[in-house]
Amino acid sequence: MESGVNARQALSPILAACAGLVLGASPSGGTITIKAGNDSSKTRITAVVDANGNRSSVTITLPS
Repeated sequence: MESGVNARQALSPILAACAGLVLGASPSGGTITIKAGNDSSKTRITAVVDANGNRSSVTITLPS
């Protein structure tokens, strides 16, 4: 794991990527948000993608 990240924090974006709601995905690219797997009010992953789905920026929001 990354230093300063505990197991709960490390698993949070993995759960979001596997089971969270995905918003903003489109064939033309743009910004995609992925919500927490257990709470759709919390955004865990935000990514900017091009029309091919390539990520140019990714931000993760870990729980405290």
